[in-house]
Amino acid sequence: MLVEATPESRMIFLLRDPRDVVASRLDAFDRSGWARQERDLNTTEKLNAFTKHLAEDYLSVVSQVKKAYEEHPGKKAFVRYEDLRHNTISTLKVMYAALEIGCDEAQLKAAVAKHSWERIPESEKGEGKFYRKAEPGGWREDLSPEQIRIIEEITAPILSKYY
Repeated sequence: MLVEATPESRMIFLLRDPRDVVASRLDAFDRSGWARQERDLNTTEKLNAFTKHLAEDYLSVVSQVKKAYEEHPGKKAFVRYEDLRHNTISTLKVMYAALEIGCDEAQLKAAVAKHSWERIPESEKGEGKFYRKAEPGGWREDLSPEQIRIIEEITAPILSKYY
């Protein structure tokens, strides 16, 4: 609806690997996580069922965003989180160009430095915290082989197109 109401607006489709998204959400929803939801994930069956739910939720949301992005008549940019994290300045420059937004490279570098992962205090980072890893591919350490299978099976349309 917003896209239809504001056809001259700019749109950014920021996508992150579904395995990393689910791993982060599982950490957030853990009893000690920052989202502090009382979920009983104490058995493998319950954990896998919740993993399935999170993967289905991811697919639903990303599918809706993808559709809106494809239909958006205005300026738009597609950005993968992993590219933004590993090559921030270049990725932002490409994004700004696609959106036809002028940018001063010195100001861009200053903004990136100011908001970088490295500037977040160590006490605010880590397991159970809002700022957890900022490490693409961290899902390999966080998820069981069964959780990976569940997520990859459900989100196959996204993984095959973007990863």
